[in-house]
Parts: sequence; structure tokens; C-alpha cells
Amino acid sequence: MLFVTAIIALAEGILLVWIFCSYRRYIIPFIKRLRRADPSLEQAVTIPQFLELAANKFTAYTDKDNATHLLKVQAELDAMQSQINPHFLYNTLDSIRGQALEDGSPTTAEMTGALSSLFRYTVSQKKEIVTLEDEIKCVETYIQIQQYRYQNKFRLIKAYDSADDMLMEYPVPKLVLQPIIENCIYHGLRQKSENCVIKIHIYTTQAHFFISVSDNGVGMDKARLKHMNDCFQGDVYTVNQGIDSKYHSTGVALINVNSRIRLIYGDNYGLTVYSSPGIGTETLITLPLHYEPAT
Repeated sequence: MLFVTAIIALAEGILLVWIFCSYRRYIIPFIKRLRRADPSLEQAVTIPQFLELAANKFTAYTDKDNATHLLKVQAELDAMQSQINPHFLYNTLDSIRGQALEDGSPTTAEMTGALSSLFRYTVSQKKEIVTLEDEIKCVETYIQIQQYRYQNKFRLIKAYDSADDMLMEYPVPKLVLQPIIENCIYHGLRQKSENCVIKIHIYTTQAHFFISVSDNGVGMDKARLKHMNDCFQGDVYTVNQGIDSKYHSTGVALINVNSRIRLIYGDNYGLTVYSSPGIGTETLITLPLHYEPAT
């Protein structure tokens, strides 16, 4: 019994020495690297507190990766629903355009050509990040189509620092502007009979890149405005779940745009809406000034 007890005590001693050495050699450097990578872990005083914080961080990152993947899958499914033999669609539109020209109907030809261009941009291009110039061209094409429907009711104004040649090369998520312009038309300007203005204002600060889209439409009340901005600041992983059903028609597209921006750039960026009843609405897109898209 004494011999067995001595062996067990010796084994326990060796195990304790091994744990101590491993702690100094591997665990402490690992904890230091994690703290350098994420300063918020500095608030952990004890090892159990640190492990709990690290586990929570890991869970959050995993949730974000899952949410990003789900949004990509959702976008791909939406695109697939629109891709019912797109080449057939383009060829048909080109044929209609050619026939319209032969029949002496240039307006129909222009409208068909604009619709074909818009479809090519929204459906065919696989890039998630495009230049701001591409987004502006998409918006111009979209408004051109709406002008035919509403008899040239809208006026688009673009304002930006022309001295900065790099503004139009700024990388932005594809289709962030068109849903906002559509919201301006259908929920702000459609009810007006004349003097319908949409303005795109692009400007920068030392740290941020701003795109302001405003209209002089009917505006929205304080309750609707607060609800939309609250949704923008909510949990990005529960897209569309927090929006009130009575605001659904005006909010889903903008919430999706906001969620995409936050997933790409971070939670400090996205949309903010300002509005006054009878005066108009402004949707402000806030992005980081310097951004290098992953290749």
C-alpha cells in the first residue's frame, strides 16, 4: 500500500509539473495573443472569466459567419428566381427594340434598351462589390424607365466634389442605391403631381464616405421614422423579423440594404433615415472612407 501510494503521489506530482510548464509555455502566450487580437478580453481578471468571454466571442463570430452565409444563399436564391433563361430574355428585348426602330417608334426602343441594360446589371453580373459609378449608371437607367411610366415626372440631381476623381471608383455593395431610389418614388414622390426631385449627394470626411439620397416627397411620421431607424440598429442576424407589418412595404428593402452593409463593413456603418411630413425624406448611407474589397 505504501508503494502504491508513493507511485500515485509521484504521478500526481509529475502531472502538476507538466500542467504548470504547459501553462507557462503554451496557455499564457495563447491568452496574450487573444488579448492583443481583441482588446475587450482585457476585462477578464481570472482564467475562468477569460475562457467565458473568449467562448462568447467565438459564438458571436460563428453566428456572424452563419448569418453571412445565409444572406448569400438567400441572395443567390433570389437571383435564381430571376434567371429564367436570361439570355432568352435579353435576346427577346433586343428583338423588340430592333422592331420598334424599324416601326419608327424610338421611345419604345429606348425603353426596351434601358430595361435590357437594367436586367443585365442586376441579374448577370456576379460581382458583390462594384464601383460607385456602376451604381449611379444603374440608378440613371432605373429612373429612365420610371420616367416613361410617370411621363417625365422626376428630376435627378447629382452633387459631389468634382475635384475628387476617385469618388466614382469607390467600391460599394451592388444594388444599394436602386432600392433607396425605388423607395423615394413609390413612398415619397408618387403621390405628388409635379416638381418631384431626387438628389444624390456624395461627400467624404476624414474617416467616412457618405451617400445621401433625398426626395421632396410626402415624408413620413415620427413613429414610422423611429421604427425604421430602430430596425437598422437591431440585430443584423434576424433580418426582417423586427419590422412591424404596417411598415413592411416601406422597410424590407432598406433593411436588407442596411444588413448587407453592416455585414461587409461592420456595425458602425449602414443606413440612417431622416424625414419630415410634407417636406421629404433623406436616406444617408455611411461607409468607411478606406475599404479594400477581398479579391
